Amino acid sequence: MSRRALILGLLLIFGLVFIAACQAEISSDGDNSQPPYPAAVAQQVEAIINLVSLANLDQTTRIDVLRREDGDDCTSANCVDLFSITDEEAIHSLVEALDRDLYLRSRDQCPALYLLVFHLTDGRQHEIGYACEMTSPSFLRGGQIYWKGRDVIAPDSFNRVISAYLTDGGNLEASFQE
Repeated sequence: MSRRALILGLLLIFGLVFIAACQAEISSDGDNSQPPYPAAVAQQVEAIINLVSLANLDQTTRIDVLRREDGDDCTSANCVDLFSITDEEAIHSLVEALDRDLYLRSRDQCPALYLLVFHLTDGRQHEIGYACEMTSPSFLRGGQIYWKGRDVIAPDSFNRVISAYLTDGGNLEASFQE
């Protein structure tokens, strides 16, 4: 029995060491765009999306911000218009923050509080649900097929820009907790 306990103990220790070794490091600037997922997940192409590439967000001319009034995720039917972001520098900053590999993860159980509508130069629109209770990590989600019914953690650089607009508009329920 003691030999069996020793083997189980060693397996447990090796398992913990393996899990710790597989954790990806967060960049030194504090950006959570590379969450600490096991390296095996990072290597699976279907577990990573780049929203700028997939949705052509680099063609964004305006971003409408809507807020959920009731119900589930914010949609055009249950949201109210808050404001539009038309400043080219702000749009560029938001799009640049999303131009990276974002890891798909299980969908959060809470509904998206905001809906961000990206208007492109060719007239197309992409709707992306944003946040939970405005705490970090906040999430992004969408209905397009590449989301696979999952969420991504919004990069801190994205949160900083959008939260400045939400705070200026007096629409922020709680400040981000970084």
